[in-house]
Amino acid sequence: MRKLGKGGPGGPHSETLEALATELFAPDEFVLLRSIARTEPLDYDELVDFDKSIGGAGLAWVQRREDDPFEPYEIVDRDVFRPLQYCEAYFQMDPDDAEWLTRALVEMSCAHIEALLKRIAGLPLVPYGSALFNWAVRRRLATQTFEHLKRFGIIYSSAKHDFNHAASTHRFSMPDAVLAYVIARRLATELYALANLRTSLDS
Repeated sequence: MRKLGKGGPGGPHSETLEALATELFAPDEFVLLRSIARTEPLDYDELVDFDKSIGGAGLAWVQRREDDPFEPYEIVDRDVFRPLQYCEAYFQMDPDDAEWLTRALVEMSCAHIEALLKRIAGLPLVPYGSALFNWAVRRRLATQTFEHLKRFGIIYSSAKHDFNHAASTHRFSMPDAVLAYVIARRLATELYALANLRTSLDS
């Protein structure tokens, strides 16, 4: 059983992340997810099991496909799936470094969504917000999905740009990072079919 890091205090986006999770997962799923996210240290194997229930390209999918000589994904889809490989690596790093990995975990989780939005928009060089609000994307998304993605984008912007927090603290806690990753995974399932991927998401 691999374990990672301390949960630590919640960050400024903890309430938003929990709210998104409650909207994206059934009540019993959210109870389990919150328990996994708040366990100190994080039980990586429990996270993997939960992640599998979402389907698509998760931690187990990445790890299994890394053993394939043909790589875990088609090279043309590297922009979409490479961030998940970083998440897989960060979740398994030294527990003593866990608090230093939380920002990177949030950023890479969001980057997976950003790449999918860019694909749908057909605009590979624009940022998350520009892709999301592009008409080619917006007209193809359910209103609720669009609203979830808009709120998630604020967290992404903070992970990339906001370093104004107290000394000896971190912008995100490990529970924040777990929720951000799982939220990204669920949101991605709404986008895969629209993104013209070459990679098969079959197990």
